[in-house]
Amino acid sequence: FISWKVYTLVAFSNTWKSQFSYNFVCDFLRKWKSVSYFSLEVWKWFLFKDVLRCFYWKTDKEMTYEDYFYNLDDFEKLKIYDSIYKLEEIKTIIKATRPDFAFIDFIQNIQSGWSEYERMTKIAVELQLLAIETWTTIFNLSQVANDDRFATNERIMPKWSWSIFSSSDVLFSLHRDWVDLYFSIIKNKF
Repeated sequence: FISWKVYTLVAFSNTWKSQFSYNFVCDFLRKWKSVSYFSLEVWKWFLFKDVLRCFYWKTDKEMTYEDYFYNLDDFEKLKIYDSIYKLEEIKTIIKATRPDFAFIDFIQNIQSGWSEYERMTKIAVELQLLAIETWTTIFNLSQVANDDRFATNERIMPKWSWSIFSSSDVLFSLHRDWVDLYFSIIKNKF
């Protein structure tokens, strides 16, 4: 991954976008990188439980019922924010903490007073500038536009905005076909 770039992961609802992103989070933590995770959809407790499970390669049963302990030092560089919903708050935190990686799950839940198209355009542009200004790699998680529900995997776009697509340096896609999960790189400037 390249510093100060914007990566976006798009998928339909219930495709495990968040779970997929936790794999990246755990990999970055193992490499001793600082990670800020803005969870605009999942409570902090649930998110941390899933990150623990992913980090230690344990099942829910193993994490819940077996005598297993985790080392809090492994998560020293992880900050989880679950009650932040405004772009200005996200920008302030990233500017103050300067994490190596910032995850925004999911971008359509950022609140503002504009129409959906104007809101997503402003958010996309502001996050691109923020990544460059702070040298932070930003990962957005995004829903897929409803009109792409039956499109091929290579054609799906982020919900409500072409701006998310155009401002992302790399756009990933997750697509589930029954039990198989497909991962594609739809756009890559590099």
